[in-house]
Amino acid sequence: MESFVKQGIKPWQIVLPLLVFTIFLAVACGSAAEPQKTAPAQVEVQGAPAQPTAMPQVKAEPSDAMTEVNPGKLTWLMTGFGNERFDPAYSSSSSHDYGRLVHAHLISSDVDGGSRVLEPGILTNWELSNNGLTWILTVREGVEWHDGTDLTAEDVLWNLQRLLGPQADEFSQSSKSNAMSKVINQIEQTGPDQISVTSEAPIPDFPINYSEAEASWFGVILPKRATLHNVEDEEAYDLNPIGAGLMMLTNHVPVDSMTLERFAQYYNEDKRVNFKEMVLRLVPEEATRVAALRAGEADVGPVT
Repeated sequence: MESFVKQGIKPWQIVLPLLVFTIFLAVACGSAAEPQKTAPAQVEVQGAPAQPTAMPQVKAEPSDAMTEVNPGKLTWLMTGFGNERFDPAYSSSSSHDYGRLVHAHLISSDVDGGSRVLEPGILTNWELSNNGLTWILTVREGVEWHDGTDLTAEDVLWNLQRLLGPQADEFSQSSKSNAMSKVINQIEQTGPDQISVTSEAPIPDFPINYSEAEASWFGVILPKRATLHNVEDEEAYDLNPIGAGLMMLTNHVPVDSMTLERFAQYYNEDKRVNFKEMVLRLVPEEATRVAALRAGEADVGPVT
């Protein structure tokens, strides 16, 4: 904490990245509460009028113009980097920490009154059809990838087809992906900003599976590629991952460190971090982490 004070970083500013790493995994703190209802337009699906489910309101976002961003660096000590992949189809559990920073989820979440609630993320709305078999998803406009290009409904469609399509179990190491792909019948774009996912049996927990409240980071979105599965393209992506999350990867030294920079265009201005840079250092030995923290060489690290 002393090194934060020296750099002018206020103690409360530690909380936001800590939440990014841990609070989204804390599903046990409360079941996902139903969000506030809205009155979206009725949608015809498979000949039956859609019945809107409880949806969250999209909150007006404040301007980022007056946000004070500390120029300092936050150094975070990590016990492991997993397999160091940036694709949820191949990630290991230790990838959650950096995967959630680089990527954004379809559906966000927060804690309200001790309960986990879902909030708009890349999606601004999600509705269930009257027959309970089709989820109608509305994609937010104005979201940017880290390279400055726009995130589109076509990107969302590609991600859903990739990990929920019948070919998913040929390559995906995500048990969630493989289980859901077995009951999905159709995934299609039904409007400029609308995607529909139809299954042979109801998937009532679809929103949770694609949210930050889920224990994995299965629900993040990658930029679309020419094919759903190509090993060379997937390995190349790991060398230069482009996401739409809180922070951009600027340097990666395998089995050593990852350097990330604040993404000033992150779509949710309320959740943008207030410091410029974060360095994740791989330090498996607890004694070494303790020594680094005591010497002021790091700011945060897990210790017993």
